[in-house]
Amino acid sequence: MIYLRQYARINTSYTLSSSKLSSLIKYIDEFSIKINDNGKQHKFTFNKVFPSTATQLDIFEDVSTLIQSAVDGYNASIIAYGLTGSGKTYTMEGTHDNPGIITRSINLIFSQIEQLQRVDWRYKVEVSFIEIYNEKIYDLLDKSLKQCFDNADGRSIIKEDN
Repeated sequence: MIYLRQYARINTSYTLSSSKLSSLIKYIDEFSIKINDNGKQHKFTFNKVFPSTATQLDIFEDVSTLIQSAVDGYNASIIAYGLTGSGKTYTMEGTHDNPGIITRSINLIFSQIEQLQRVDWRYKVEVSFIEIYNEKIYDLLDKSLKQCFDNADGRSIIKEDN
């Protein structure tokens, strides 16, 4: 059986001014948003909608049950989807002072493993870290195929070797 949870994060800091964004996206409640498409309203429902005031910790606390499922032996995936500049990388990676889902997940996983190893549990951890960009899949952990360069704003650029 596959369980799927869908979350939405309204992020005003990356692409549009708050006033313009609020005219396009209306936060209805913790489960729903409305999108204004040239006067036509579209309502979308999610397992959870995080308002623009949500912190990295707020988001992680909600998805941490998925991480616990992975520690319990289930396969788990977290996918960030959205427009360029909408905050996917920030939500997933965060910053040094305000870590995102990836850093917090790794910390939780290895903390749980450390506790359970004390009672003779053994774990094998396997991870994938991929990016789908312009319909191409990039393995972000395979340095032999890709080179990462930092651009002026500190974000990584991934280039394939020729």
